[in-house]
Amino acid sequence: VERMQTELAAEFAVSDPEIDLYYVFQDSKLDQGRTVFNRNDTLRFIRALFLVPQGIAAMSNDIKGLVQTSSNIGIVKTTDRGIRFSLSVRSSLESQKSALKDRIEAAVEGQGGTVSVRGDYPGWAYRKDSPVRDTLSRVYEKQTGKKPVITAIHAGLECGLFSKALEGFDCVSIGPELIDIHSVGEKLGISSVHRLYDLLVEFLSEC
Repeated sequence: VERMQTELAAEFAVSDPEIDLYYVFQDSKLDQGRTVFNRNDTLRFIRALFLVPQGIAAMSNDIKGLVQTSSNIGIVKTTDRGIRFSLSVRSSLESQKSALKDRIEAAVEGQGGTVSVRGDYPGWAYRKDSPVRDTLSRVYEKQTGKKPVITAIHAGLECGLFSKALEGFDCVSIGPELIDIHSVGEKLGISSVHRLYDLLVEFLSEC
């Protein structure tokens, strides 16, 4: 453990300087009667974790610095049936997302595991020509006197579901100012809701 601590501290000195690895020795009485995985199953699980694609798989060719396709392991837990780990697979391109899922299946099934998919979000590819984005930008600049900052993010959005269902559908994602999203400290800027409402009303009138 001390050797690994030294190695990890050197590897993550810049990104995570306070990394700390430790092992807690429990009372041996607590381990009596506890079921453990045998060596073969343990090795198969470790190999699967090593082989499963993790992190960035591809960057966008349209927007510099934007992650296009990725996967990450979010939850690992033991169940009555064995070990289960959940991955989030994201991509703006459906073909890359499908290819990444195939790689995950090959890694897991190669070690005797099974894969199931739930909560699938379709990809939402960047459109160079977007009348909706152009109109919204024009209205925003008219109301505020400032050019809008248009960004792309690497996440699952409902826009992908609409785009898949409606061929040629043109859409953007807008919203009020939010802080610490998806956390217990999430906050909403109330005044930004009023500005968003005015923007949306004029945008619809322009359409």
